[in-house]
Amino acid sequence: LLIGSLLLSDTAIPAITRLAGIGIGALLVGSMFVIHPAVHRLFLKIVPDKSRFRGLADASIEMITLFRQEPTAVFLAFLFSMLSQILRVAFFYFCIQALGITADLIWLFLLVPAFVLLTSLPISIGGVGVRELLFLSFFTSVGVTGEMSVALAMLLYLANFIASLPGLWVLLATNFHKKSFT
Repeated sequence: LLIGSLLLSDTAIPAITRLAGIGIGALLVGSMFVIHPAVHRLFLKIVPDKSRFRGLADASIEMITLFRQEPTAVFLAFLFSMLSQILRVAFFYFCIQALGITADLIWLFLLVPAFVLLTSLPISIGGVGVRELLFLSFFTSVGVTGEMSVALAMLLYLANFIASLPGLWVLLATNFHKKSFT
C-alpha cells in the first residue's frame, strides 16, 4: 500500500506521498530497531523476570533470532509476498477489463492492498458488504456506475471463491481437519 502510493507521486495528493514515505521509513527503522540484539538485551533488563510479559518477550526474541539466522528464507518470503500482491493486482485488473471499466494499473497498486486490508477487518462476515461499499465509493467517484461497481465486487468475490476450491479439495483429501496440533 505504501509503495503503491509512492508510485502515484506524479498524480496523487502530495500529502499521501509524504505519508507513504514516512510510513516506509518508519517501517524500515522500526524493523531494524526490533531485530537488533542490543535492543533485546535492553528489553530483557527492563522487563522483570516474573512479569507476565516476560514469557511473551522471551518467545518473541527467540523467533526474531531465528529469523535473523535465516536471512535467505526471510528474503524469499518477502519476494513471494510481493509476487502474491502483484498477481492480486493483475487479477483485479483483468476483472476490471472484463467488465469494460477503465482504470489505471498504477491506481490498482494502491487500491487493491487497501481493499484487501479493509475487507479483512473483522467488521463483517468474510468482508461481505464492506467490499461492495468500498468498490461503490471508489469507482463511482471516478465515473463508474454504481451497478458496475457492485458487479465488479461480486465478480471478484466469486472468482476468489472459485480460486480457493482446489485448496478445499486438498484440505478434504488430506484429512487435515482430523489431525491434532497439540
